[in-house]
Amino acid sequence: MEAGEPSHSELASKDVARAVG
Repeated sequence: MEAGEPSHSELASKDVARAVG
């Protein structure tokens, strides 16, 4: 896990949205 990476946040958000919907 790398701190200070906006890409990770975006990926996580997409993953969550995908799992939810």
